[in-house]
Amino acid sequence: MGRQITLTQGNDTFNQSAVSDNSALQIFGLGGNDTIVLDRTDDLGGSNRVDAGAGNDGVVNRKEFGNVILLGEGNDTYVGLGFGSFDTDRLDQVFGGIGADTFAVQTFKSQYFGETGNDLFHSVGRSNTFHGGTGQDTISYLPRSDETTSGVTVDLLAGLTQTSATRQERLISIEHVIGSSNNDEIFGSNVANRLTGGFGFDLLTGRGGADQFIFKSAADCRISATQADIIIDFSRADNDKVNLLTIDANVHVAGNQAFNFVTTGFTRNAGELRFDGDFVLGDLNGDGRADFRILMNEISTMQASDFVL
Repeated sequence: MGRQITLTQGNDTFNQSAVSDNSALQIFGLGGNDTIVLDRTDDLGGSNRVDAGAGNDGVVNRKEFGNVILLGEGNDTYVGLGFGSFDTDRLDQVFGGIGADTFAVQTFKSQYFGETGNDLFHSVGRSNTFHGGTGQDTISYLPRSDETTSGVTVDLLAGLTQTSATRQERLISIEHVIGSSNNDEIFGSNVANRLTGGFGFDLLTGRGGADQFIFKSAADCRISATQADIIIDFSRADNDKVNLLTIDANVHVAGNQAFNFVTTGFTRNAGELRFDGDFVLGDLNGDGRADFRILMNEISTMQASDFVL
């Protein structure tokens, strides 16, 4: 390793470009809420070791090339902007430590470890490895929407995400999934999963456990019967739920209104939700017509308790 940089116990900011003549730095954050920026993308970039220490730290890395990052204790944020390739043999390793950490990466094939806490991983979907560790951990492919129109196939039980015909990401100890804005297929595991398809034509399969199928907005649910999102294996016996909590049920009233589940047809009252034997249907404006629909596979009846409203 090269030069050692030791910060203070306070809130520090360090930019690698300020050390123009050194590569392979050792950086110790100690205490405080530090910001550490590894911004060298030339031959002096990469091969650094960072121990961010205690505090809610932020680390930004612009070159994927043999870095080892320890985020330490605290609710930390790591941003990996890549500058690598699928052919690199010098992957990065980033360890979250203790706390609810957030990782946002555009890298090609590095390794990310959440360790202890409820961690969130954002990926554009290449060939990385994400290990959640203990806690309730989430993988999100929402950033992928800015790069491509192709969706992903996520399988928590298999521990894999198919990101292209030849590329996969590994998922270990990940409980929850947020899809891209494209057409995704998301499969849970045998524990309680929270599966969010997002915008696009999505297929959601919970498998075992008390799963939640989450729809954040009415725009996530197509009105077309041929393009509606599909929940494959909803199970009341497993205590599965369709979660519509963040959808405003009534466009005529300010704020976020809850749906009213009805067992008959719509009565021209905004905010009604019903099941017609195939689709969950919601009327947001009270015109008596569905404004969104969700196809429920192989289930013939639903009741208010099947939803989070």
